[in-house]
Amino acid sequence: MDRLHRASKADRGFTMVEILVVLGLLAVLLLLALPVYVSARATAEQRTCFHNQSLLTRAAQLYPGVHAGAELSELEGIVDDNHPIRVENIIGTTPRCPSGDDPADSGNPTIGEGAYSFDANGTIEPCTQGTVGPHGSFLN
Repeated sequence: MDRLHRASKADRGFTMVEILVVLGLLAVLLLLALPVYVSARATAEQRTCFHNQSLLTRAAQLYPGVHAGAELSELEGIVDDNHPIRVENIIGTTPRCPSGDDPADSGNPTIGEGAYSFDANGTIEPCTQGTVGPHGSFLN
């Protein structure tokens, strides 16, 4: 009868020490992986921003071909849904820097929300959302 009430070794579950060891190992892995994740995310944001600026530069080069006699100075201002390169469908969507705040209106972001802008010469202005910081983080 005594054998029936005893739990076999397989039925006992995990000891507190075993659970703490597993949690400790998970914590160490998380501490090792977190900086890599943050760095990869910052690098992706930076590359997306640089790609958007390159796309807008190429779109500005195409604009005079769409309108004969058009001047690059017509591109001056914030790139939003009302911008000439969007109205003429040279680009499909309004790009914005991924490090900017979420815009209230995705088609008409402000500079603070990651919108890009052109200067009077039709040149894309540098992104104002940040630069690469320590460990690859994208600083504002």
